[in-house]
Amino acid sequence: MPKIIDHQAHKQLIVSKACHVFLAHGYSQLGMRQLADELKVSKSALYHYFASKEALFTACIEYITSEDMAFSPCPPNTSPETRLDALLEVIQHIDERFKGELNLVIDFTRGMTAEQIHHNQHMQLVEKKYLDLVTEYVGKTNAIPIYTILLGSLLGRVLNGNTTSWQEVKDWLLPLVE
Repeated sequence: MPKIIDHQAHKQLIVSKACHVFLAHGYSQLGMRQLADELKVSKSALYHYFASKEALFTACIEYITSEDMAFSPCPPNTSPETRLDALLEVIQHIDERFKGELNLVIDFTRGMTAEQIHHNQHMQLVEKKYLDLVTEYVGKTNAIPIYTILLGSLLGRVLNGNTTSWQEVKDWLLPLVE
């Protein structure tokens, strides 16, 4: 009897595993053959689901950002402080893998001009998703400054060995939340 495969579930499994491969190896060093080897699938099976490394990378971005969006839903009709606490839960979840993602972004954008990065569909997708996330939690008025402070906080924690506390970040942001 032929094996019945849930193609959508298999594709999602490949994507979830590929996220870890990209984080471990970067973008530029990987080809479809190495990706297939790392994912323990044939190269032809990988091409069956994804036309290119870029298509797989896009799926990984969608997967990671969707996971982040679902991590701690914004509590409706609550105080600004409660919404900020929920947002900081999401950011702390991101913080666990931020160093790897930062390395991946640097690798992916290496050699690009600021203009190329600005117009890159992957960078636009990531920025839009996370700015929308921040806006959902804190409102539109100060979403961009809050988003920028959060990114700076994540980077600062990488640079200072996580000595900036999340309570400090909360104290900086609370006056900006609607």
